[in-house]
Amino acid sequence: MIYDVPVDSAAFNFRYASSKIDFTRITAKQGDSAVHGEFTIYPDDTFSYAVASDRIRLSDVLQRPLKGKSSQVSHLKARHVR
Repeated sequence: MIYDVPVDSAAFNFRYASSKIDFTRITAKQGDSAVHGEFTIYPDDTFSYAVASDRIRLSDVLQRPLKGKSSQVSHLKARHVR
């Protein structure tokens, strides 16, 4: 589980250098959904991240029943820079 979301598999590379922690080549998969990204924690307790996905099925990540025909997000991209 990652933040209370179940995952079938997760993988990442980890590096600590220059007082910062880098998580790169992150991949988390659940059902038909997959998210890829990177995450950095800086020494001043700030962080930056970038995530992307070609497809996320809401039923894969939400822990409740969904109603309606479209429960898929396509081409998701998000980025936060400290």
